[in-house]
Parts: sequence; structure tokens; C-alpha cells
Amino acid sequence: MSSELPMNPGLPMNPGLPMIRVEGLGKKYKLGSRGGTYNTLRERIGGAVKSRLGRGAESEEKSEFWALRDISFEVPRGEILGMIGRNGAGKTTLLKLLSRITAPSEGRAEIRGRVGSLLEVGTGFHPELSGRENLYLSSAILGMRKSEIDQRLDEIVEFAEIRRFLDTPIKRYSSGMRVRLAFSVAAHLDPDVLLVDEVLAVGDFAFQNKCLGKMGSLHDSGRTILLVSHDLSVIRRLATRVLWIDGGKIAGLGETVETIAAYLESGSNELQMGGRLSLTEHAGRSPRFKPVFQEIRLGGSDDPGLLPMGSDLEFELHFEADRELHDVNPIITLEDREGIDVYSMSSKMAGGPVPEKIRSGVFRFKLEAPPLNPGVYYLTIRLLEGRRHVDMIERACSFEMVGRDVYGTGEVMDGQWGFLAWPSIWQLEDRS
Repeated sequence: MSSELPMNPGLPMNPGLPMIRVEGLGKKYKLGSRGGTYNTLRERIGGAVKSRLGRGAESEEKSEFWALRDISFEVPRGEILGMIGRNGAGKTTLLKLLSRITAPSEGRAEIRGRVGSLLEVGTGFHPELSGRENLYLSSAILGMRKSEIDQRLDEIVEFAEIRRFLDTPIKRYSSGMRVRLAFSVAAHLDPDVLLVDEVLAVGDFAFQNKCLGKMGSLHDSGRTILLVSHDLSVIRRLATRVLWIDGGKIAGLGETVETIAAYLESGSNELQMGGRLSLTEHAGRSPRFKPVFQEIRLGGSDDPGLLPMGSDLEFELHFEADRELHDVNPIITLEDREGIDVYSMSSKMAGGPVPEKIRSGVFRFKLEAPPLNPGVYYLTIRLLEGRRHVDMIERACSFEMVGRDVYGTGEVMDGQWGFLAWPSIWQLEDRS
């Protein structure tokens, strides 16, 4: 299909039609060129010479890169569709196509009703304008009339928690303040369709929960939401279905828990017991953070990848930041194959070290004989500075807990008895 096939956001709503319909959508880029055209005299001359020598077609073919190819799906009214995938899979490109920020190379997409999109922190904000001025400007761009903005001004400002700085230039706002304002404007636009890309990563826990609550209320009122996030707990909490993008193509589309489980299974990172794993280029690293975690080490067994039931779990988290961090608090989470959290703990919660000032170091922690039943478990690690995330790696490593006769009864435990292997005392009073 040609790139001239229309993108049609803003079509009138019809209860019998999907709010989002995508058919054969694709986006092709030409590497090493700007917009696929020659922009300098040197490029024009070079292109003409290659064409005369017969090398133009071959060179052009090699320089093509399909960020998306053959994407087709529908989203009915009132659904929250989560979108997951590794860095560079094409998720943000798809949202930019749906938002008409960029044009497709092939295919067609239709969105019905009023569209609100929040793709990057503070997109469209003018740094020299105040928060109030940017609020009116952004709202107008998103389709709100001035009378609507006037009516909702207080609500937008209160939600964004920026009233004190409303008349301060945006260039003096922190990234968290900018995203609070941007999300508040988009959410209070009363969109029929809301497109959200990773914006909940900025800000503290309280505001993230407020955003999740707002999206939940939009969903309850029948709005349609397409949500991209690396935080799978958010996807599990909100999404009614999940679209998994991998290598620019659809790898899965279906029920939330099953699709997330398939996605996680495809990218497990097993760590040999007593070994180490570099985290600087880890596939589960969120792109919204500068790398701080450098390496993880796991001890507790001499058998590669296996840990007998009743063994201690010992971890080392090596970290190094590009600046001095304050009130540093690591959090570890163990989850099963389906992404269900089994255990979570922080150094602060457990009474461990929370350094006031530090730039690099090693956190060591130990779980003494965790009562885990046989199965494969994954470790997600996060690093907080105060209440703000500075790094997070989903499923940084995995290990397998193997069964044994932990109760001395001759019965070897297997994976059919839930998560936990707590000792229990059984008694019988025979009343026959």
C-alpha cells in the first residue's frame, strides 16, 4: 500500500465500529538520510553517481529499515489495550503513527472521536512560555475550546499540583512537573481515545497512583486507552488485553496474563549460580533511566542455574551513577513465570542501609532459606533515590528452585503446591 493511504483520527463515533482500526500498517526509514531525500549538494552528486554506476538500487535497499511492518488490530470502545515489547520494538513508532506525528509508509489507521495523546514528557511545550500559557496552548492544540479550558483550569492545575508555579516559565520546570501538567491536560480533555507512552515513569509514587486512578475512571466512563509501559505491573493492573510488538511486528495479541507470560518467557535471563551478569545492556532495562545498576551476582549453590529447596539466596547488586545519589534504597521483587509477585522487599523496609550520600557501591542481601516451592523465579531490581526511581530492570535474572524431600517424609516436592513451602503441623483427633 502507498504512504498516501489516510490516517483518520477524529472520525465520528459509531457504537458498532471499533474506536481504533489498524490495517497493514508499516513504517520504513532510510538510514543515513533525512526524510529519504537528498539534502545537500554532496548527497545529490553522490546519488547521481551511484545511479549512473548502477549501485543506487542496491545501496537504497541496504539502507532501508522497517520500524513496523504488517500491523493489524482493532480496539473496541471502552477497552484498555496495553502495549509491551523490548526497547526498539516499534511501540513508540506505532503511537506516533496513530497520533499523526509521522506518516505511514504503507497501510491504514482509523481512530474515532476526540484523541488525546501523551507520547513524550512535555511534548509541544514552549520553554519560554509559562505553565498557564502552555496549558492553554496545549489544550487548544488538542482540540479544546477556550471556554472548556476556562471551566477546567482549576481542575487541571490541582491535578498537576503546580499551582504555585503556574506562571513560571516551563524551562524552569523539572521533568516531573512537565509530565504532571502534560498528563493532566491530556486526561482532562475528556478524550474518546487516549494514547499514553511511558509517561507514568516520571514522578513519585503518589502521582503515579493518581494517574492510574484517572485512567481507571476514564475507562469506567467508556473511554478507550492505548497504554505503552515497561512496568508490567501497571499493564496487569489496567489492561483488558495486551498487544506484544517484537521486531516491528505483532508477536502476540490476547488476554493480559497469558500474553505477558509469553513475552517474559521469550526473554528470560538465566544467571549461573555463583556467577555474575552484566546489566549495562540488559534487555529488561527501562529506557527512561540512565544505567546505574552495573552487575548482579547470585550465590547459594554450586549447580548451574539450580537452587535446592531450603537453600539461602544471596545477591550482590553493583551500582555506579554519574552523580552523587541521596537516600538510596534498593528494592528486589521475586515473581513467577506468569509475572505474579511472590515476594518484595527494600533495604529500608528491612532495616538495612540507606546511605545519605553515595555514588557507587555494592548492596548485598540474603534471604535465609526462602520457603519457595519448585519452579522458575525471576528477580526484578529497582533503585530509589528518596521516593524517585533512578533505575529499574525487569527480570534482571532468573533461577530455578528444585524440589527435594524438605519434610523428611520421602515425598519430593514439585511445582503443584503453590508458591510457598511453609512447615506445617498436622494433628488428628479420632472421634470414631
